[in-house]
Amino acid sequence: MKRAETFDPSAATPNVSKFGVGGGVAGLITTVVFVTIALIGLPIARGFLIGALLLGGGIAGAIRLAHRD
Repeated sequence: MKRAETFDPSAATPNVSKFGVGGGVAGLITTVVFVTIALIGLPIARGFLIGALLLGGGIAGAIRLAHRD
């Protein structure tokens, strides 16, 4: 006889692989929602996001200046 599995609410997370979202506006909205949820749930992630945006912007600016004709 198998033991009955109990429901663990802390393990109840959305399975992103089951969402049928591709590119375009739906993908953008889904990404923005997931990032917002992560930033609200994990305040320490804000620093990483700000750092990543600044670093990415700096690299993009350097590449743009390097390839300017």
